Amino acid sequence: MSPDRWREVERLYHAALERDPEFRVAFLAEAVDSDEELLDEVQSLLEQHSADSRLDRAVYSIPEVP
Repeated sequence: MSPDRWREVERLYHAALERDPEFRVAFLAEAVDSDEELLDEVQSLLEQHSADSRLDRAVYSIPEVP
């Protein structure tokens, strides 16, 4: 991936994170302007972020063993 393309993916990823999850799909649909590859890249990062967040919550909710 070219540096310019990566900057665009990163910009959209961070912009999507700033929005409520229920508005991200609409935001990205408009922002990528039918560039399915760009959409896939950003969605992949968002899915990873979501999975990491769920894992963090699970780890912090494990009770400590005395």
